[in-house]
Amino acid sequence: MAWSYRKRIKIIPGVHLNISRKGISTTIGVRGASLNIGPNGTYLNTSIPGLGIYNRQRLSPAPGQSHRPESHVPDVATLEPEDRGNIFSVAPNDVTSNDMQGIKDTIISAHRQKKELTQDLAKVQSALLYPA
Repeated sequence: MAWSYRKRIKIIPGVHLNISRKGISTTIGVRGASLNIGPNGTYLNTSIPGLGIYNRQRLSPAPGQSHRPESHVPDVATLEPEDRGNIFSVAPNDVTSNDMQGIKDTIISAHRQKKELTQDLAKVQSALLYPA
């Protein structure tokens, strides 16, 4: 029997940080419908709570994997053209519902943080490869 580790941390209502041996991911949503963004790609999770009926659909591949478009997947707008693999049904700036303002702000903030972390990672990798 292999041992594994899994920890789920609630950031704000509807947003969780998931930590496991495979990496760190973020889950946004409520019981029955959520979006998971992690090292294995982006997934849409839907279920009927209490019945054990669920569906998990991959929306984008993990970084470094090729993506084969499927005929039944509708055309969607990407958040920004340089983002590979992140597909959204609408840009966060286009969300207009007052009830969704918190999620909109969270998505925009997460996108900015991802961009900053990607830049920081590139600097660290460069420093490790070419020490001064």
